[in-house]
Amino acid sequence: MWIKKLLLILLLCSVCQAAQIIRYVDPDAAGGGTGLDWTNAYTSLDAWEAAEQQDLTDGAGDIMTVYCRSSGGTDDTTACTILGWTTSATSYIEIIQTDFPIDGVFDGTKYLMARRSCLIISENYVRVGPLQVQITVTGNGIGITVETIDAGGSDIRIDSCIVKGICSGTGLGYGIHCNDADVTVNIFNCIIYGLISGEDISFRGIQSTASTALNIYNCTSFGNYYGLCRTGGVMNLYNCASFNNVDDVFGAAVTDHCASDDGDGTNAQDFTAEATDWNKVFTDYTTGNVSLKDYTTSPCCVGKGVDDPGAGLYSDDIISTARTSTWDIGAFEYVAAAPPTGGQVIMIGEL
Repeated sequence: MWIKKLLLILLLCSVCQAAQIIRYVDPDAAGGGTGLDWTNAYTSLDAWEAAEQQDLTDGAGDIMTVYCRSSGGTDDTTACTILGWTTSATSYIEIIQTDFPIDGVFDGTKYLMARRSCLIISENYVRVGPLQVQITVTGNGIGITVETIDAGGSDIRIDSCIVKGICSGTGLGYGIHCNDADVTVNIFNCIIYGLISGEDISFRGIQSTASTALNIYNCTSFGNYYGLCRTGGVMNLYNCASFNNVDDVFGAAVTDHCASDDGDGTNAQDFTAEATDWNKVFTDYTTGNVSLKDYTTSPCCVGKGVDDPGAGLYSDDIISTARTSTWDIGAFEYVAAAPPTGGQVIMIGEL
């Protein structure tokens, strides 16, 4: 989806530049400030946010698109809070990583927000993704959080993100956190892993503390203490894979067509054999590669989801592979290997 989204944005810009504001972030940029092109890109997402705050609804209504990359492999290590903007359903902010790994597997040489806490969304109508985030936690830290938004009726989307935790000690570590009673947040095609530190229960892949609705679609959460957890608000899960966590799913209002080690929810795929099942289903979860193998015997993920659970919100997977009926579970849609190309057949002898 994000590749198609990028092409659509470029097309819209060529038709009507006034409605599109484009800025750039590259920690290795030589210019480091004007944000008008890659050469003069902002060196952090926070620098972009501080310089560009504005009323996007003033006049014709603009969309603020910020493209992120790391041309030299340097991490973005400054926390960013999106606050002080005026947005609407048609005048929104979107953050897109242009060097996102094409295979959907974490890559530290690409653009990466990396620190204890990375991105706080405190405005309505913000879309994030694809984006890589790494949380290094020795106490408290959160990768992406939605909180303290003044008005309800929001449309916040977190799409095709990889959130990785490197955790130790005791404290709190969330990959993605929703903590506002007024907001509606849709998370889809995301991979969240590594949010675990011994027996500390306050480490969680995705956490709902407060929300009107936190809808999680086609996400994969693994190797955390809690994979997908609700202690407040409303959390709904569809087509999600949550496995190899101490507890896969906790407190969700709806868990439908999901795969887990506990067989959580309705229409469930139950990985009762745990590691045996994981190795059958996923390419190599030990390296963060949770693309799907060609395995269709239950419990599995291929063809076991429900079609279009987000009702038009998205139609492809984390690497822009189109989803086809019946949709798969998790961030990836299975893709069969291409057949070998045919060569010339040489016949010897008479027919």
